[in-house]
Amino acid sequence: MLPDEVASQPELVGVNSMVVEEYDPARPNDYEYYRREKKRKAMEAERLREIERRRQEEEEEMEREREKDRDKDVNISGEEVWRRRVAMSGGVPRSSSPTRNEDGFSTGTSGMVELGVGAGGEMTVAQRMMAKMRWKEGQGLGKQEQGIMTPLMAKNKVVKIAS
Repeated sequence: MLPDEVASQPELVGVNSMVVEEYDPARPNDYEYYRREKKRKAMEAERLREIERRRQEEEEEMEREREKDRDKDVNISGEEVWRRRVAMSGGVPRSSSPTRNEDGFSTGTSGMVELGVGAGGEMTVAQRMMAKMRWKEGQGLGKQEQGIMTPLMAKNKVVKIAS
């Protein structure tokens, strides 16, 4: 036999393997000990499964509560949301009659919260831009007033996702 052939043959497993537990002649086959150990490990695994099951049930319950709160908040009108925000900030609600400035823009709040009116009732960027072009409510833009007649308003584009 050549040295290369000897190296490629598998060695005996029993000779080179490490013995995990030495043989004890005082307790050669302690069946009761192994049975108790197996039962203890099974109970520990069951306890861990029970803990995981309870944690998952709690998470599902919390998710259901969040879903209920989310559904409840969706059915509120914009005016109600505005009133709630004013109440939370400690502010006093303004009158619902709109005021007009010299440019013909309505800067007060109406019954609905509009996207074109900025915070505090001041003119939005689009309204200021239209005012610079000498636009007045009811008139069109341009030399012969044939252009745009309504103020520019921001639109909220919501992408609807199928559920």
